[in-house]
Amino acid sequence: MQILQEVDDNMPDDHFAASWTGKIRIETAGDYMFSTASDDGSYLWIGGELVVDNGGLHGTEEKRGNITLEEGYHDLKVEFFERDGGAACMVRYGGPDTGGDLQPVTGFHADEKPEVDYAPMRALGDADGLLPGFNGEYFFFGDQSVKVAPNLQVIEPSLSAVTDEINFETDDDFKALGESFPNDRVAARWQGLVKIDTPGNYNFSTTSDDGSFLWIDENLVVNNGGLHGPEKQSGTVDLDAGYHAIRVEFFENDGGAMCKVTYTGPDTDATEMLVPAWHQAPVDE
Repeated sequence: MQILQEVDDNMPDDHFAASWTGKIRIETAGDYMFSTASDDGSYLWIGGELVVDNGGLHGTEEKRGNITLEEGYHDLKVEFFERDGGAACMVRYGGPDTGGDLQPVTGFHADEKPEVDYAPMRALGDADGLLPGFNGEYFFFGDQSVKVAPNLQVIEPSLSAVTDEINFETDDDFKALGESFPNDRVAARWQGLVKIDTPGNYNFSTTSDDGSFLWIDENLVVNNGGLHGPEKQSGTVDLDAGYHAIRVEFFENDGGAMCKVTYTGPDTDATEMLVPAWHQAPVDE
């Protein structure tokens, strides 16, 4: 715990979590092993892929994972949580760059946040082929715990359905999509276009149980992640007139399930409303 307290004198002994993000530089392409040794749980992602799952409440325990990496910089994220007792988190890797030995991971980060660009995907007059609603994809995990946001890019959906708005306040609202919809251990991804008639500042919100995230034009605007009861988080963006890409991801481990997405801005007369969306009609729709 002493090393962690060197980061901040106010760092508590127990009941806290940490998230580290940056990039790792690979000089020689090949197979690499990553390791976290932590008390309590920790997770390590490379390029959005979960490589090490060392979750749970436990004493100092090491878990490892392997991944093949090309030469260059790769996104690295580590998350860690500590309930009580001792606290530790150590991250190492081994591969061609280390001569096969496990060594502490050296990371890089940008001095300044890059400028984000919220460019309309379509002009207001270009509505050909668009239908109202979000394209929704739903993922069922059975008995597998969903304690962190899953990488939905590499999973096949269990159910697909168009929904006018993201307004699921109870388990029954989700079950209305299909009788097979489970109560727990699920995730969802909704994608579409949000139409902005009047340019200006817009505030987007997600209220969810458990975690949710919202992107506009591939920029993360709302981070409402983690395991929690119904909780609302918001973010504000300056949008030009036109159709902007919107994506919302959600996951639920157990207990109640809800996800609701709203916005306010010039088009809503500053009134909070459910976000309406449009999607591209498939050939057979």
